[in-house]
Amino acid sequence: MPLVPLRIFRLRAPSSAYAIQLLISGGVTSMFFFLTLDFQLVHHYGPLRSGLAFLPASVGVVAAAGAVVPLVGRVGVRPLVTAGAALITVALILFGRLNGSSSYTAHVLVPMLLLAAGVGASFVPLTVAASIGVPEQDAGLAAGLLTTSMQLGSAVGLALLAAIAARATEASIGYDHGFRLGAGLAGVATMVAVLALPARVGIARSD
Repeated sequence: MPLVPLRIFRLRAPSSAYAIQLLISGGVTSMFFFLTLDFQLVHHYGPLRSGLAFLPASVGVVAAAGAVVPLVGRVGVRPLVTAGAALITVALILFGRLNGSSSYTAHVLVPMLLLAAGVGASFVPLTVAASIGVPEQDAGLAAGLLTTSMQLGSAVGLALLAAIAARATEASIGYDHGFRLGAGLAGVATMVAVLALPARVGIARSD
């Protein structure tokens, strides 16, 4: 008997949520990795300053996730995940325009906040989508697969994007190839959300 029952992959909404989470995680990881390189190697930030530079992203994700919670039942998972993935795509495209003369306030902060809003907006509805149609006995499995998709997307995405970017840019200071490849992953996630996720979801209640 397989460790992961394959029957769960026959459910459209959860399978779509896993694929979207995989792609988004791969794209978002490129931001943290390549932006850290940009901060420290190009702009000569120290470790503490680099960490503080990411603080708006952390605050933005928490704020966006909290704001989205009451909207899931009203507008459904598809619009929210689509909007979130689209924001991530735009943010990574903007990051791809960074160069050695880019400033934090003018060129980094805005796309960072856009990306944070996109991650926060997609996280909660993806969690809901991963449970649509899942039998009660498989609820833990569904949640575990979503988390696995996030971790796998981050690990594989970073390995692929870093290798491709290093070969394409030949140690260019811009890291634009890595950001653009990440934007491509997020763009595919946006299309999957539009085509595969249900527009609305009713939450069944048990007495």
